[in-house]
Amino acid sequence: MGGHGRRARILAAAAVLAVLGLLAGALAGLSAPASRSGQELGVVLSPAEDGARVLAVMAGSAAEQAGVEPGDLLLTMNGAALTEADIPSSCFRTMEPGTDLELERGGRRIHCTLGR
Repeated sequence: MGGHGRRARILAAAAVLAVLGLLAGALAGLSAPASRSGQELGVVLSPAEDGARVLAVMAGSAAEQAGVEPGDLLLTMNGAALTEADIPSSCFRTMEPGTDLELERGGRRIHCTLGR
């Protein structure tokens, strides 16, 4: 059963990634609304070993304005490492101007600040 269980987990993971890909495509054409005190981060994330992989960035979002790109690995927000619990809510989380993000892109560490 070990091989069958592993195969089932792989198929389930592939199905989840396929759904996330569809969601990313749907969100890519949406705009992120601004709130009174901040703006929605506007990303679709997938858990990764050292953070969260950016699958899509919403047009006009705080993430897009800060230079976040699909494929980036989001490592920290304001110096705090992301946990799996942070990932589902990150797309819709309202971020204050000045929020610092640490990303990895192409093996390089990148720091960017929202709203600047």
